Amino acid sequence: MVGVRAEAEVHASPRLANLIYVTYAKVKLGICEMIGRPETHPVKKVLGFTDEMVAAVESWRAKQKPVPNFSEAIRRLVEIGLKAKK
Repeated sequence: MVGVRAEAEVHASPRLANLIYVTYAKVKLGICEMIGRPETHPVKKVLGFTDEMVAAVESWRAKQKPVPNFSEAIRRLVEIGLKAKK
């Protein structure tokens, strides 16, 4: 059991301050490694589509087995288009 005398100064441990800083650096500054699924498509792009283009992609992907999500459908259609260009 630890006793504290009246009017005695209490100092925080420097190790505690260091621990708080290291934890802050890891969380806020992104120093620690991310845990989870590795990215299969690390380059992200934002694309704009008309309603007709979205409907055409949705129609195409509905015919695929298994049905891919919208992003995967776009990737497959781009690959098909690039191969057809050759």
